[in-house]
Amino acid sequence: MLSPHAAGLAVWLGHGTQDRTVPIEIGSTKVAEFLKETVGMREAEEVGGVGYKFNIYPGLIHWIGDDQWDDVGRWLSKRLPPVVS
Repeated sequence: MLSPHAAGLAVWLGHGTQDRTVPIEIGSTKVAEFLKETVGMREAEEVGGVGYKFNIYPGLIHWIGDDQWDDVGRWLSKRLPPVVS
């Protein structure tokens, strides 16, 4: 059961093109299809940061690469308030 506000959330996804554990077709096609058709989300660029952002990493296997860490860090920094100590 989905919450009524699920379509208004921000979701970040990343997938490597050489992932043999979870083929990229599942990530890029099936997950996006689920988010669009079942949840009612759109790609983040279309709705000002709300929605899903799918990132593809050429050559990356089933792992988290430096580029992916950098991208998710930038994505989070746009959505979380700054840390004040």
